Amino acid sequence: MPSVISDKSIFDAVSAQSRTKTGPITDTWRLSASQPLDPADRTLPGIEIFQDQINAFASIALRLNQDYRWVRLEQSINQSDLNTGRYRVALTYQYITDKPARTPRLKIIEYKDGVGQTYLNIAQDLPVTKTPKTVEFLVATTAQTYPDRQYRFCIEMAKTGTLNLLDLEIIHIDGAIATDIPGLPPYRLSDLQVNKTLSSLNDSMDSSLRKNPQGWLPKMLGVAVALEDYQTAWGICKYIRAQHRHDRTLIETTAPRMLDTALALGEIEEARNMMREFSALGLCPNASIQLSRNIGEPDVKNASYQFPSGETDIFSLNRALERGGQLSFGEMIFLSLPTTEAALIWANYQRQFDDESYLLQLNNYLDSFDSPFRITLGEHRANILNRVSFSENKPFTGMTHGPLVSVIVAAYQAEETIGYAIRSLLHQTYQDIEILIADDCSDDATSERLREFADDPRVRIYRGTENQGPYNIRNHLIAEARGDIITFHDADDIALPHRISTQLEEMTRHQAKVALGSWLRIKENGHIVAFRDGRFLRNCLNSIMFARPIYDQFGPYRSILCGADSEFYEKLRGRLPASEIVTVRQPLVLGLWSSSSLTRTAGIEADEAGYRAPARRAYAAAIGRQRVLGKTILPDQKIEEITHAVGIYRAPKGLISITS
Repeated sequence: MPSVISDKSIFDAVSAQSRTKTGPITDTWRLSASQPLDPADRTLPGIEIFQDQINAFASIALRLNQDYRWVRLEQSINQSDLNTGRYRVALTYQYITDKPARTPRLKIIEYKDGVGQTYLNIAQDLPVTKTPKTVEFLVATTAQTYPDRQYRFCIEMAKTGTLNLLDLEIIHIDGAIATDIPGLPPYRLSDLQVNKTLSSLNDSMDSSLRKNPQGWLPKMLGVAVALEDYQTAWGICKYIRAQHRHDRTLIETTAPRMLDTALALGEIEEARNMMREFSALGLCPNASIQLSRNIGEPDVKNASYQFPSGETDIFSLNRALERGGQLSFGEMIFLSLPTTEAALIWANYQRQFDDESYLLQLNNYLDSFDSPFRITLGEHRANILNRVSFSENKPFTGMTHGPLVSVIVAAYQAEETIGYAIRSLLHQTYQDIEILIADDCSDDATSERLREFADDPRVRIYRGTENQGPYNIRNHLIAEARGDIITFHDADDIALPHRISTQLEEMTRHQAKVALGSWLRIKENGHIVAFRDGRFLRNCLNSIMFARPIYDQFGPYRSILCGADSEFYEKLRGRLPASEIVTVRQPLVLGLWSSSSLTRTAGIEADEAGYRAPARRAYAAAIGRQRVLGKTILPDQKIEEITHAVGIYRAPKGLISITS
């Protein structure tokens, strides 16, 4: 349960008469300052602390009539109370000053032998406000505490001004973060960086937009892009271009995200206009160069694949390699390739020549992660994943037994891929699994292919009564699952043999509740996909693994056609302690990247260049807003209306068991 560790005794101890001495105020509160003091007289010129009243509420006023390096109002915290974990700090205050450059700060100070140093920064530079304002901060500490030291929460001032303290609460939080605290939107309670940034930006918006738009606008644009709210991001882009188009520093800072936004919206002509504007300011950011190479701007179409910094443009290079014949061997060996990506770049280059050289480089990449398995390829087929099998590279020493893991598979129009997808699960090194598969009313031979696995006792097969989308299928199958651990697999992907074992081992080792794997996306012709950030290896939300109670607490998945796995994962990131989610940074899944893949399906696509289809964007923006504002402001009913309007809502239907 949350525990309150703040102490409000100071409100009763300070009288209306001004106090100007440092030292103890109550058993737990004290006033301290940086200025050297005469031991016989602790009077501080220019400092007053007294009882005041703001809008009929009692307050404690700390007034500085001259500048100091620091003046602190400190509250002692028991070392035993300062546990590793998360704290919610709520402060109601009023601050008036004519020197807003250095406003009050909140921190915890660690004292040893009378010398203090910062143990934890809670908030830097509280906003100036002439009316009472409540601010909330969620902070986490992993630093060790020591019984021979003293710890004090402090409100620190330095410049002339008056701080009125109306209320203070410090709460140690155990378990998941509550998001239903009245009057507080969830972003005020989450420790995700995007939410911390949003809190800071909202608190400083009035003064920052007037005095420092160059600092505020790039951060707010970054928040909008991070939340995939591209319409808001586009509005910020338009504002910057209209009001600050000659501000070279601001444009240089925001150019990459402005181009990201244009690409996500499919505004290619506007992206070209932006690049011309950047060029007129003497700017040529990497994002402009990369984009120009990929939308056919004639001045850089045939340029080298190097950025001015000397780095290689992996994304553009990789696209050129897929077209084949774009680069000679001599040109390739002179490229400066990042060590982590070089093997895959060379695999894509060698793919045009022979399987043996391609496999050598692909397996070199797996070897760099100390993978116990290597890929081999069978006879030629149109889809390379249909040719993949694995051989042991070295003895496997991972987990083979433990809690039952339920693997959930939703299949639709998967007659060409479901066979290899299920075989990759049946060949897992981890033995204690059950596989629950449902055909979502395909009109091809998916059901017939599934029946080929009906005799395996680990496999249970279902069929939907009507087509209902992959996330309704997931919800149905989880209800049927018997395992303590839940994970998923897509009907056109391949799991490496140690996938389940590795994720479960990481959960066990870190005592986590959620484990995310990583994957490579591969086209049917064998080309390995790189994204605009130059990386191949991505987080694989499709194969997320979690303890059953996680779904009971945070499920079900939303009844839509696309994107619900991202919503579910972001919900976990925002509500669970970071220590309860682990990510395995090695390839555990080979995912098919084709027109039949959900992320490539016309109308709901999200491609490697950054484009997001309108339906996907509308849903992502809505859940991004709900994540930060809460369901009181943006209820689930409104989200459902949006998904209906853009055509991605899917009503839950029935499920029939084909095998017992």
